[in-house]
Amino acid sequence: MAGACLVAQDAFSSEWLKTNEEIAETTRKRQEATFEEQLAALQNMRSSLTSRRGLLEKQIRELDAKMEEKKQRAVAGNTNAEEHSRR
Repeated sequence: MAGACLVAQDAFSSEWLKTNEEIAETTRKRQEATFEEQLAALQNMRSSLTSRRGLLEKQIRELDAKMEEKKQRAVAGNTNAEEHSRR
């Protein structure tokens, strides 16, 4: 059992180190990048975020429409129930 824990711990540690190494490499590349490279990277990021924003706004509109439709059905259902109770 202890051996399995050590293996798991070693695997976790190596993943953690790999992640830290990747972060360090990304940071180093960013620091060494020219102004034009940094600008291009930021423009790509902006484009990606703008696209994502459009998708999220569409999802919000669709959700709002579904909520309104559900609300209208509930109101219509209450109206029908009241009409049946009067008969």
